[in-house]
Amino acid sequence: MRVTVDEHRCIASGLCTMTLPEIFQQRTDDGVSLVVRPVVPEDSRDEVADAAGVCPGRAITIEND
Repeated sequence: MRVTVDEHRCIASGLCTMTLPEIFQQRTDDGVSLVVRPVVPEDSRDEVADAAGVCPGRAITIEND
């Protein structure tokens, strides 16, 4: 599984970062989320799906292997 964030759709709510900080971080200047670990470990897949589900901007995309 791979995960990406569309910077143009991200509204900087931080929900993904709060849900899974080892995968998502926020830029300090504008709060837009970034993926720091694009290849998702097996044990984090459910949490990444949860983060995508709660994203108000629908900015998180998941690609399954």
